[in-house]
Amino acid sequence: MQTRLEGFNHAFLLSLALVLGGCGDDGTPAKAPRSNSLPQFQEPSCDRWGEIELSGQYMVQNDIWNDEAATVQQCVTALWNGSSSIAGMLVDPVDIDMPDTPASYPSIVYGWQWGPFHGAYTEARRVDDIRRVPTTWRFSVPADARYNASYVLWLHPMPSPPDGTGTIELMIWVADRDATPIGELVDSVELEGATWEVWTGPNVGRSAVTYRRTAGTADLTLDLLGFVQGALVLAEATPDWYLLGVQAGFELWRATDRYTTESYEVRIE
Repeated sequence: MQTRLEGFNHAFLLSLALVLGGCGDDGTPAKAPRSNSLPQFQEPSCDRWGEIELSGQYMVQNDIWNDEAATVQQCVTALWNGSSSIAGMLVDPVDIDMPDTPASYPSIVYGWQWGPFHGAYTEARRVDDIRRVPTTWRFSVPADARYNASYVLWLHPMPSPPDGTGTIELMIWVADRDATPIGELVDSVELEGATWEVWTGPNVGRSAVTYRRTAGTADLTLDLLGFVQGALVLAEATPDWYLLGVQAGFELWRATDRYTTESYEVRIE
């Protein structure tokens, strides 16, 4: 994903939770009583570019994108019951220690990923045709780590670009430790009941816009559309740009213990 600067310790208290229920009557992912965790789906993938397709819903990717970390140990396991719009992910085993930039972005993909589309979002939609992007996410991270837990949303004037050139890479950091977004801090805004720093800058042929939650949390219910609309303004783009897809996962600098997405759901409506 992005090349980053070293930053200060951004402390926060993470909550540990289990799985969510399905969508409510209005289609919004809704919290449900705690229950048993999602079952493992297929065998883990330890390949650098390993992908596990959750047919008709998502794709889980290992994504060790940094060439300097090509040989690090990292495996992903998909958690899914084979039909639900709720999924999860384990990053384990993992052994990463990068001094300057993150090594990987193990994540759950909904839609576009460097050309192909995955899961239930099979065709990009214009932002001005989208009513909302509801999502819920519960995860846990180890105490000794350097990372950010983040959404990545891709925006482009074309509905199916072959790669990331010319995109807006919108990152929404919901929790982090010892990490700083790319670019410069340009603003602070209130969105979805929280305060977010806003960072912008160039990133290898694309524009980076990052919203960083000032009080990290591991239990989220959000509508991501406001972040998308804000990113278009910041990058001087227009609402006829396309939302290519949404991902959620962990950018890892230092990691030796398990990262877990207990439950995750997103839709573009």
